[in-house]
Parts: sequence; structure tokens; C-alpha cells
Amino acid sequence: MLPKQDVKRLLESKHDLNKTKDPKTISTRPPQIAALTASYQELTNARTQFISEYKKSRAENVETNTARAAFNVARDNIYASYDYLHREVSHAFFSIHPKKPISGDEAQRRQTLFNAAFKHSLPSLKRLNEDVLVTEFEMTLEQLSSEPLVPADALKDFKMEFQSLSTSKETLDKERTDDRQSTSALQQARAALDLASKAHELLVESALIREDRQGELGQYIKTQNPSYQARLRGNASLAKEAEAEEVSNELDEPIQDPVQNPENPENT
Repeated sequence: MLPKQDVKRLLESKHDLNKTKDPKTISTRPPQIAALTASYQELTNARTQFISEYKKSRAENVETNTARAAFNVARDNIYASYDYLHREVSHAFFSIHPKKPISGDEAQRRQTLFNAAFKHSLPSLKRLNEDVLVTEFEMTLEQLSSEPLVPADALKDFKMEFQSLSTSKETLDKERTDDRQSTSALQQARAALDLASKAHELLVESALIREDRQGELGQYIKTQNPSYQARLRGNASLAKEAEAEEVSNELDEPIQDPVQNPENPENT
């Protein structure tokens, strides 16, 4: 959902563009008309870019959440496989037939290998971060892959689950990188929109002053409209603003009033 401040940005800029489309309604002076025309296009471009970056960011967020869910499934699966492998290897290594004893050296070799392969209990594994977890499972696989005593089926299952975990982790890492890049692009587009909006406001104000019509600024610039300012102070629904439907169509999502979060000004 688009943060409240971004909803305001889009509602206000849509209003300003709608009202200043014809610069001749603001000024009769050719230099001001030319400047307003150029400013109108700059604001249009900045606004279009912001909406485009928001949609990309929204899509990247969905892809990241999907990748995270897939990783969580793979992680749960390999937890179960690790637990099964642990039991099977323990049985194969240490359930010694009474008529087939092994030497002390062999017993020590098995114990050393077992300890190296299964350094962590399942509860301790679940406390590791994602990168360390993948590394630890990889080490388990390396320790046991060449050991003939390891039950083949249990090892095969673990290899399969590890491959799934590795693939899902790579995908998640990529999506997180894409998500960060998209967020950065959105921040830059937001700053550009703010700059274009303010520049357009100042040009409109300057043109109106030259025409001795400065009292009309609120008709052209939404943030300077007393009625709009009063609605904001009263926490009126942004979804009821005149431009809400147009903005909703541009975003391909409904305009909603977010719950205010004082710890994050962008969401208030």
C-alpha cells in the first residue's frame, strides 16, 4: 500500500497538473507562459517516473516475499532431512553388531566424523542466520558424501533438499538486491517529484503575482488551497479527494487511508 505522504504527493500533483494545463489561464505574458509550459512538462515527467518506480517497487516486493516464502519451505524441509540423516547415520555408525566388533581406531574415526558432520543440534541450527545455515549444511554434506557407511537414501534426500535450499537462497538474495535497488530508485524519483512540484508551485505563484492575482494561488496549487489544508488538519479521508479516482487508476490499486505510524513519517 502506498504510504500516506506519497498518496498526498500524487493527489496534489494531479490537481496541479489538471489546473495548470493551459498556462494562458494563469498569465498573459509570453515568458511566463513558456516557463509554465516547460514546468508543466517537467512535473508531468517526474510524476510519471515516480508512478513507474512505485509499480516496480511494488512488484519487486511481491517477488521478494514469494522468494522468502520459498526459502522458508526449503529450510523447513532440510531441517526434517537433517534430523532424519542424523538418526540414520547415528544408527549406521554406532549400532554395532555384537558379533562384528570394530576396532578402537574405527570407533574413534566414526565418532570424529559424526561430530564434524553434525556440529549442531536441530534447535541450535534454527537459531543460525540464513547464510551460516547454508554453509553449515554444506559442510555436513561434504563430510558425509564420501563415507560408505552413510545410508544412501538418507544422503540422497539430504542432497536434494540442500540443492533446493541453495537455489532458493540464491533467488532470495537476488530478489533482495533487486528490491533494494528498486527502493533506491523510488526514493530518487520521490525527491525529483518533490523538486518539480515545488518549482512548478513557485512559477505559478510568480506568474499570478505579475498578474496581480496572487490570491488565486489555491485554485491552481492544491497545497495552497485553504479548504484542502483544513481537510488535512481534520484528518479527512484522502480517498475522498477529487483526484483520488484518477490516481487510483494510475496506480492500479485503490487509494486507502493508512494507519498513521509516528515512527515512520513517510507513512503518516
